[in-house]
Amino acid sequence: MPVPAERRRSFLARQVATMALSHVQVDTPMALVRAAAWSNSLMRMGVHLPLFVIHDVGVMLSMSRGTGGYVLRPREAQLARISVPQGAKPQLDQYRRLLENIAASEVTERLAGLRLRDEMVAVLLSRILGDTYNRWRDRSKAAGAEPLPLDLGILGEIDYADHFRDFDPRSLWGFVEHLVAQSMHIYTQVELIDLDTVRLLGLFKEDSASGSEALGGAIDLVDLFAALGSPEANDVANFSLDLLPSVLETRRSTGAQTFAVDGYASIERKGNIDSLVLSELAYDREIFEQKVVDAELLYYGRDKQREDERRLQYLLID
Repeated sequence: MPVPAERRRSFLARQVATMALSHVQVDTPMALVRAAAWSNSLMRMGVHLPLFVIHDVGVMLSMSRGTGGYVLRPREAQLARISVPQGAKPQLDQYRRLLENIAASEVTERLAGLRLRDEMVAVLLSRILGDTYNRWRDRSKAAGAEPLPLDLGILGEIDYADHFRDFDPRSLWGFVEHLVAQSMHIYTQVELIDLDTVRLLGLFKEDSASGSEALGGAIDLVDLFAALGSPEANDVANFSLDLLPSVLETRRSTGAQTFAVDGYASIERKGNIDSLVLSELAYDREIFEQKVVDAELLYYGRDKQREDERRLQYLLID
């Protein structure tokens, strides 16, 4: 039986209105569309969370902090227009401290550098927030849940504070209280993410760029969820990454640089004059000048020294 349009609009407005409580801000408006995509994937796994926490944690997993990335700052203008209960203000401060801890985690920083697909981000969100959702004892937490439209024209036109007054926010404030009570568990789930497994599964991203089947179609979301939580899968991932160093090269930045340190590594289109391939000087003056204008000169690229990855080892004494 199709869901009435009015009910769909009500759920959409309620979800987007929760963004007034968001503490992660980005310059690109498409972040809200990506958050809606993550929310839809989480719904397929039976996790129905308010959009603001999906947006905040998801952005931190997929973008770097600072210039060109995200900033941690409450939406003061939106919060000033809604009625925030007296007891909720310290809880919002605790929520911000939780986000600060997640942002400072080395796991989060390295995940942001992997440029994960939306399906993988959604699975990571389910690993991080799934237990918190299941422990949330609110009978109405999944009421009226419907997939959100992935249309910036629709999502971008909703005023958070205006629609915040269109529904009873008691359940939302109850979730905020529950969320901060689970802060330590959430942070622990972030730290428990196995980066090698995520890196190996993230290699499927390259296939989608060439037009083949995307990760979400090749591997079911539930299988991804199980793989990220399986110690056996982590061992397989670690062994695979050690066994296939050539595969890892596709996930690293280029190993060539232009400044004169170490030996030659490649032939590049950019470089310094002292790295110019000598045969380029054999061209006639007119041809040489045209190659300079068209940036077609060849330069030697230098070897780039790679820093050894810092590994953390934990010793548990019973």
